[in-house]
Amino acid sequence: MASGGRDVYTLRNYGRRTNCSLTALMPVKMSVLSLGVGMALANTNFQIETGTIPKCKDKGLSDYVLIGGGEDLGLKKISILDTVCGVDSYPGRISETINCGVSTVKLVSSGNYENSVTVYFREANEQDIATFDCPI
Repeated sequence: MASGGRDVYTLRNYGRRTNCSLTALMPVKMSVLSLGVGMALANTNFQIETGTIPKCKDKGLSDYVLIGGGEDLGLKKISILDTVCGVDSYPGRISETINCGVSTVKLVSSGNYENSVTVYFREANEQDIATFDCPI
């Protein structure tokens, strides 16, 4: 992501057991634009709109989007702001400021579902940063 950039990214697993991450080396303001994680079987077109489900990892679900950050690229030391899943065409209420040196959105996929999440990233401004400190 270019400095000062405002970009839209889609993370997708194509029905495979894989994890992928979007990482910015700066504090960001991010919003989830589209969410389809952990609810539709791979190789089917059938999805029921469930809305956004928070705290999916804490609920023991195997497919979720992790939103968090830390002070270095070691993702083992990430502070998790939330984990979300579900099918939501308009999840505009999911918006987080990640005020850490490294900001990450990670799609965790078991391979049992066709997962996709589209996010908007922009560099956090002073007003965003004033409302949130990196918890690590």
